[in-house]
Amino acid sequence: MAPTPTGKRNYCRIPGAVKLLLETPSGFAIFTFDEKYLKKSIEILRLHEFRTFKDKCNVINRTAQRIDVSLIKMLWTYCAWDETLVVGSREYKDIIEKTLGLKCLYDDAVTEVMWGLKNIMHLVVPEEQSKMTVDDRLPMSLGLNMVLNRHKIYIKQEMFLHKMFDEDFKVFSKVDTKVWNLFKLVTALKIMFDPHGILKYGNPHKMFSHDELTAIRCDAHLYQQKLDKDLVLAVYDNSVTLREVKAELLYELRTLVQEAKAALETEEVEEKPAANGVDSRRQVGTTFLQGSDSTQPK
Repeated sequence: MAPTPTGKRNYCRIPGAVKLLLETPSGFAIFTFDEKYLKKSIEILRLHEFRTFKDKCNVINRTAQRIDVSLIKMLWTYCAWDETLVVGSREYKDIIEKTLGLKCLYDDAVTEVMWGLKNIMHLVVPEEQSKMTVDDRLPMSLGLNMVLNRHKIYIKQEMFLHKMFDEDFKVFSKVDTKVWNLFKLVTALKIMFDPHGILKYGNPHKMFSHDELTAIRCDAHLYQQKLDKDLVLAVYDNSVTLREVKAELLYELRTLVQEAKAALETEEVEEKPAANGVDSRRQVGTTFLQGSDSTQPK
């Protein structure tokens, strides 16, 4: 039998809103969430409470099919018994529905929402001090994956590992890469792991300052122990491909805009003579009337 809600209730029922349970590195946060976002329109995201747990791995115990009492109280504080709770995994959905009787939602759209929230975790849950693990940050957005696959760009999850080394650049090489774009970062990795190889795109002397380029070349050995060379080169090749596809799409877009502009100008030119014809007839009529008035006796 599912435990019944007890104690103080702080939930606020908003039409069209559901509750969302977000798992963070050290705990769980509960939000009121606009269900319309699952249909691509967001209006509400309100944090109610964030709570840390020492043994977070066992808060929702998949093996024992149990939920920590503290999390149960947190859920019943903000969730009505007939309200929908959005959760981040199929296992959580099954355990919470079985244990508490709360209706839970988990599908592809929810996966996208959770992916987005985890990438802005410290904005939506500022009390969270811990950082995301590699496993949490590796999964790719399903939407992003679909766009890349549509253009025959297949990127393995492991290829996102280079994003984890932004801080290493700052610590080891005293280079701040926060203002670097993705392609500049992978170009730096390419130079480190393949110093005699040919860059397929860009001039390193224009992309990097003298100090940055010196640090990249001199400190290469510090990073070669952390990453696999084949993986780095694969990341670079895929980034070049992505850049080329982007350039092609932008060219096609400019072409379509120019064609649309030309068609609009042609349409305006075709409409102008017709308008001029009407104006000419009006002018002739006006002149005739004025001439008629001048011939009448005073």
